[in-house]
Amino acid sequence: AVETTEPTTVPIATNNTTSNDPTANWKSYSDKKYSFKLPMNWDTYLGIPEGKDYQVFVAPSEKITQIKKAWESGSGFGGGPFLNMSIQMDNDNKNYIPKSDEYQKVTTKDIIVSGIASKLYITEVLLSSPMGEPGDKLYSVKILYKNNNYNIQLFDGQYKTEFDQILS
Repeated sequence: AVETTEPTTVPIATNNTTSNDPTANWKSYSDKKYSFKLPMNWDTYLGIPEGKDYQVFVAPSEKITQIKKAWESGSGFGGGPFLNMSIQMDNDNKNYIPKSDEYQKVTTKDIIVSGIASKLYITEVLLSSPMGEPGDKLYSVKILYKNNNYNIQLFDGQYKTEFDQILS
């Protein structure tokens, strides 16, 4: 004998409260130059608030406190993973392209950021330098938009996922 059963109907939610967007619960940052989303436990510090090299640092909140203290003391910090991530209008260096040498190996990848064709430079540190230790990877995205050059840099590779999501 063959048994038959009525098909089961599975209700599909029409009021979906979940999202596949990993940034759905992130906060928004906006100032006179930039607008982006960042994780809830991250913060920003406007290091250069005026002029052609306008720059904002983006990092977990505890790192922002350290960056702010070092920046405001004028003692400097030499770059590297300490900075985490920065977004800068960088018109003085618009023609600068990272290149491989004895200290670093640079590879590139074409990407799209907010609908703008951009170039991602991945720099692997080969020899110790102020920017990192051998094996560290630094990520830099150059974007030309409305005759301005923007440079978005990730100095601490442990935050590559967040960096990619901020760029998306």
